[in-house]
Amino acid sequence: MKLAKTLLACIVALVLVASCVSAMAATTATVNAVADKSEIKIGDEVTVTVSISNAAGFESGAAWLSFDTSLLELVSTDEGDTKASVVTTYEADEIAAANADGKIHNSFAYTRSETKDSVSIYTATFKAKANGVAKFGFVADELLNLEVGSVASVTIADPAPATTAAPATTAAPATTAAPATTAAPATTAAPATTAAPKAEGTTAPSSTPKTGDASMAIVAGLAVLAGAAFVASKKSK
Repeated sequence: MKLAKTLLACIVALVLVASCVSAMAATTATVNAVADKSEIKIGDEVTVTVSISNAAGFESGAAWLSFDTSLLELVSTDEGDTKASVVTTYEADEIAAANADGKIHNSFAYTRSETKDSVSIYTATFKAKANGVAKFGFVADELLNLEVGSVASVTIADPAPATTAAPATTAAPATTAAPATTAAPATTAAPATTAAPKAEGTTAPSSTPKTGDASMAIVAGLAVLAGAAFVASKKSK
């Protein structure tokens, strides 16, 4: 497969040199890159068709398609209408090389004169891997006998997840005033200390004579004095 591609590339190179003057004299052909979708999401695939317009009488040419490797990954390629493209079905190592530098190498060249005004050269399928605007292009240094026409771009955008509204904040409950402080009850005076009972058999002498005893003593004294006075008066008679 690879040997056949190499031989085909050598033959094409010789034909390109031989046909360069005649191709320049004819109407300039235009190379285009058209995508089958304009908007995709991450993980979706998009197929780009590389084609030539103003192709009537065109015999040979070459162009390399470039792509943004930060947004797209090349998955596969396939030949178009010409059946003489250097790019047919890329093998794994060729896909890996294209994804490494963002270019589909040796994109196409063919030797027979076209009779149709527009012809597809090959298709390339890509997978989206990040959000952004993926722009395609053609490597200027690799263009031969062609002008760049329409070049596609694809918007990759996953919708942002719906934002969940934060729950409404519940107002803090009103602060309940602390209950009024109840005054402490007035302190009740301690009851008078009751004198301890006297020990049995021991009578403490009273320092103060009782009022009743004193009255009796006075009465008794007066009676003694009255008696003495009565005796004295009898004696004097």
